[in-house]
Amino acid sequence: MTQLITRLEKSGLVRRAPDSSDGRRVLVESTALGRDVIGQRRGQRSEALQQLLDQMSEAERDAVMVALPALAQAIRDSNR
Repeated sequence: MTQLITRLEKSGLVRRAPDSSDGRRVLVESTALGRDVIGQRRGQRSEALQQLLDQMSEAERDAVMVALPALAQAIRDSNR
């Protein structure tokens, strides 16, 4: 994790700050550039997903829409 944060920090995507309540901890927060990159990547993923959906038949899109709530619940359950 430290190596990943160091790479992100060197790229200007995050910054580290000491935790004022616990000197052993370091807080990591995204920079404006990091938030911009996240927004761009989300946009790219959204466009790619839309292209995939556009290639599907109506029946396939309907099946995806039915499956999404179950998939979302499975993800929520796995994060507990």
